[in-house]
Amino acid sequence: MVLSHPPLRLILAAAFGGIALLAALATSLLAGDAASRRVGANQLAMLESTASRFAERLDRDMGARWRDVQIATRLPLMRDPETPPQTRRSILRDLHDTYANYALLAFIAPNGHVVADSRQRWRRAMMPPAGPSCGRRCAARWSRTCTRR
Repeated sequence: MVLSHPPLRLILAAAFGGIALLAALATSLLAGDAASRRVGANQLAMLESTASRFAERLDRDMGARWRDVQIATRLPLMRDPETPPQTRRSILRDLHDTYANYALLAFIAPNGHVVADSRQRWRRAMMPPAGPSCGRRCAARWSRTCTRR
């Protein structure tokens, strides 16, 4: 039995075909990696621009709301302890109407109790009962200023 060797032409064709296949594979891997980096860089740039716009809008809106609060705190009627709650409530209601996204505006006394709010909901729903039955524990539940339990 005679062993026949494949012709040289077939060996060279297979070798060049293998080299071409490896070169094509390497080129496609490099191109895919470059495209992936480019897509990632584009996404980061878009995210950065969106975050920048969002931060600018947030700063502008928060600055406007902070100015509203500063103006309200500088009003003589809001600073005077003798001002009736109805007057404070009307001021808070007017401020509440200037911006539709305000959920509730309230004037809170130094002791932690709500004196007036813009929607007249807080006093009825959330205030602890007044009188001698409401002690330190009850006030702590509502104002969270008490350290003893």
